[in-house]
Amino acid sequence: MDTYSIMQLIHILAASIWIGGHIVILLGYIPRVLRTGQMKPLKEFEEVYEKIALPSLLVAVATGLYMGIKWSPVSEWFTLGTKSWLLGTKAVFFFSTILLAVDARLRVMKKASRGEKPLLDLALHVVAVTIIAVGFAVAGWALRYA
Repeated sequence: MDTYSIMQLIHILAASIWIGGHIVILLGYIPRVLRTGQMKPLKEFEEVYEKIALPSLLVAVATGLYMGIKWSPVSEWFTLGTKSWLLGTKAVFFFSTILLAVDARLRVMKKASRGEKPLLDLALHVVAVTIIAVGFAVAGWALRYA
C-alpha cells in the first residue's frame, strides 16, 4: 500500500468522525434543545465529542492537503473547468467552518455566558457546519468519481 492510499484511509476515517458527529448533533440533539430549551445534554455531548472532533478535523485537513497537493498544484485549485476547483471548494468549506467556529465562540457562547439562550443561533450554526461537512464529503467523492 502506498503513502497516498494510507493518507486517503486516514482522511476518510477522520472525516467520518467530523461529519458523523455533526449529523448526530443536528438530528439527535438540536430538535430536543429547540423543543425544551435545555442545553445541558448537548453541552455534555459536546464536552466528549469536541475532544475527538477537533483532532479529527485537523487530521482530515492535514491529510486532505497532502493528497490535494499531490493531486493538483494549489495554483489550479480555483480554476473552473477542471476537477481541481473541487479542492478550492474544500478550502473554502474549511475557512467557512473556521469562521463559524470563531463566531460561535465569540458571539453565541458569549450570549450563553450572559444567561441568554441563543438557541436559534446555535441551531443555525449546527445546520451550517453540518451542511459544510457533508459538502466536504461530496466534493471529495466528486474528485474521485464525478
